Amino acid sequence: MMSIIIKNNIIAIFVHVCVCIVFLYPVNFMWWGSVWGNEKLDIRVIIINSIFILVYTIIIFSLYFFAGKIFLRGTNNIFKNIASVIVLFIILLVITLTKYDEVIERLLRIPYYPLGGTISSFLHIKEKYGYLIMSIFPSFIMWMGIKKKLKNK
Repeated sequence: MMSIIIKNNIIAIFVHVCVCIVFLYPVNFMWWGSVWGNEKLDIRVIIINSIFILVYTIIIFSLYFFAGKIFLRGTNNIFKNIASVIVLFIILLVITLTKYDEVIERLLRIPYYPLGGTISSFLHIKEKYGYLIMSIFPSFIMWMGIKKKLKNK
């Protein structure tokens, strides 16, 4: 029988892949659409882009939180709970650092693609480092969902 840690890691990866598939179209719309494709950025485009990224981020983080709360099983050991979602972070980290395959890398970064670029611009750092910062969020937010589930018991 598989341990809770292994099951949770498999579920966390599956949840991330599902979120990537669901949000493939909105990110492509933002990237290729008029919001980012327009070189003449006026204030309306910037406001629309900012609102879209904010709403998008809230939805993404909520999905990860509720997935962690509903689908993942928690234990009373904080280290086991962290280990239950850490494999997803390690996979995203390795892919971001090594640029293993650009297509796979972009597909796995879809949920936080807009926010990674925004953070990079805001902090005046290379885009790669913005995605590095964002790669922790799916695992962290699912872990918060596990914590909330245990707190409610």
